[in-house]
Amino acid sequence: MKPPRFLTPLFSLIGLALLLATMYVLLFPRIGHNPHPVYAESQVCAEAVAYAIEVYINNHGMPPPTDGRLSRVLFGENRTKTVYLEPSKFRTNQAGYFLDAKQEPYQITITSNSVTVIGLRGQIKVERSLGSEPK
Repeated sequence: MKPPRFLTPLFSLIGLALLLATMYVLLFPRIGHNPHPVYAESQVCAEAVAYAIEVYINNHGMPPPTDGRLSRVLFGENRTKTVYLEPSKFRTNQAGYFLDAKQEPYQITITSNSVTVIGLRGQIKVERSLGSEPK
């Protein structure tokens, strides 16, 4: 049994639309999206460090040190023995600085109203306003 004549052009148009949509997705991936694991891992780490610093400031009323002691303080070597980050999930160097996925230290800046963590030579920048809710 043949389909009605008016359906044949409709099926052709639907097939063409699906083909064009598939080609578009393959040829033009989302702009600004970087699915590379190195980038993703470093982004998650930077966000976690920035948030942990914010929570530390809220709990202690003062910023943690931004030198090599920062990792130890966030790993629980602080006056309240609070663990803000799980040590096994973060890389640090001998001096105690947090490392991105390319084994380079993050640049961490704490001001009176924000925390900024920069990694992968500036490709990743996480900035949190102090006192903000998680995004």
